[in-house]
Amino acid sequence: MTYKIKSKWLKNKVLKLKFDNPEHREYVNDLAFIEKGITEGITGFGGGYRCGVLRNKYPREYSAMLKELYPTSYRNHIITADKQKKLDEKLYKEGEKMDSDKRKAEKVLWDVGSKRL
Repeated sequence: MTYKIKSKWLKNKVLKLKFDNPEHREYVNDLAFIEKGITEGITGFGGGYRCGVLRNKYPREYSAMLKELYPTSYRNHIITADKQKKLDEKLYKEGEKMDSDKRKAEKVLWDVGSKRL
């Protein structure tokens, strides 16, 4: 079954690529699948998983298509992505602090253990 590309952005992208290269064909098929997920939705576990993987693999392309096809969803996507980025940074800093505290505790235990000898 074929899928007809709807976004102008993707049509222009396709026109710039050479189809004698298998990597370009795979890239276009991946982007068309992402667009289909945006416009029609994806059914099934495998399709949903593939769409999620491809969205993470091509975040700029996903954002460009979403911005053109559904501007309101694009704004929500940007807000959610910003919140996720801030949360990731916070968790990373907390993880670094925990690692630092753990190293300090291990050093204290090592120093105490070496004094007993």
